[in-house]
Amino acid sequence: MSLIRNANLRKIRDIMGGRGNYLEIPDFQRSFSWTGDQAKDLFDDINDFIKEHGKKFLKYQYFLGSIVAYPESDALKLIDGQQRIASLTILAACIRDRLLDLDEFKANQLHFDLIQEELRSGSGAKADSCIDQKNSPSPEQV
Repeated sequence: MSLIRNANLRKIRDIMGGRGNYLEIPDFQRSFSWTGDQAKDLFDDINDFIKEHGKKFLKYQYFLGSIVAYPESDALKLIDGQQRIASLTILAACIRDRLLDLDEFKANQLHFDLIQEELRSGSGAKADSCIDQKNSPSPEQV
């Protein structure tokens, strides 16, 4: 039986991103199984938080829930929170793809902060395949 060594408040970018940070889902964990409704609930909750605090939302902390992980080799193995982290990674990739045509520097910055791979213009599917265009944020909202 292993014990929790420490629990602390961390920023999501400290868990998800940055060069040298690698997240892995151990084999004994279930596959990604969230439905669109569950992901939408998470995104709506984050959006409500942003609306509640307006342009000053970055000064506040949003509680994403507990994330349980343990370090192994060069990776952080996720035990709890993998559905939320996976959904946020998909959202970040969609925002990045939309942003790429508007501001490649910011798109790359978002990518390295949250997604962890190199990004180049024209290197993949665009966000129109991930985000409903009618409900997409405007450039000012991103």
